[in-house]
Amino acid sequence: MKERGSQRRDTLEESGYEFINYLTEAEDEALLRGRVTGELSVWYSNDGYAGYVIELPQSSGGVCGFEFAHEATEDDLENFNYSIPA
Repeated sequence: MKERGSQRRDTLEESGYEFINYLTEAEDEALLRGRVTGELSVWYSNDGYAGYVIELPQSSGGVCGFEFAHEATEDDLENFNYSIPA
């Protein structure tokens, strides 16, 4: 874990989550799955203000911090065309 001011930052590998995909072309919403729990969650890009972020790779070649937004809903998955495994 790194710290930037009062912000804590984990790499994806350190976080305990796996990256599924971005939910938007702008790469500002991401779908992650807990490695232990299997729960799906939505994370929003918030590189500068959140207290805890997970760094995700961007298509531009850099990384951006994402903060937890909410557990994934059926609407999130429908928009992404992803179904929750049984």
